Amino acid sequence: MNEMTTKRKKATVSEKENPCFKCKAQCCGHVAVPIDKPTAAGDFDDLRWYLAHKNVCVFVEDNDWYICFTTPCRFLSKNYRCEIYETRPAICRKYKTETCEGTSTEDPYDLKFDTIEQIEAYAKEYLNKRKARQKKGTLKA
Repeated sequence: MNEMTTKRKKATVSEKENPCFKCKAQCCGHVAVPIDKPTAAGDFDDLRWYLAHKNVCVFVEDNDWYICFTTPCRFLSKNYRCEIYETRPAICRKYKTETCEGTSTEDPYDLKFDTIEQIEAYAKEYLNKRKARQKKGTLKA
């Protein structure tokens, strides 16, 4: 065989070397959708409504806001493996083991809200600071 027709052997990684084998597929357990950053009381009221529902949270990552629905992928097996790995969607392929929520020791979120009370406390502080900046003239109304 010449170099052009030589088949490459697939590299295999042992379970000990692959961080995915230590994980419970947290990346496959939710759907996160970008939302606009809240800036007014009405925006925060919308977030309160989201958080009134079960299995919903709101988080901030790299200054981007998301609504997150905790619901497992229908192709996730009982042993936390992807049943359509070879044909999985592009968004799944973007997940990297280096930034995995399941194996990383760092908190992946800048902010995370699971309850109405959490978002209300944050909104109160945010809106009070915003109002103070408006009074000083450093922020337009």
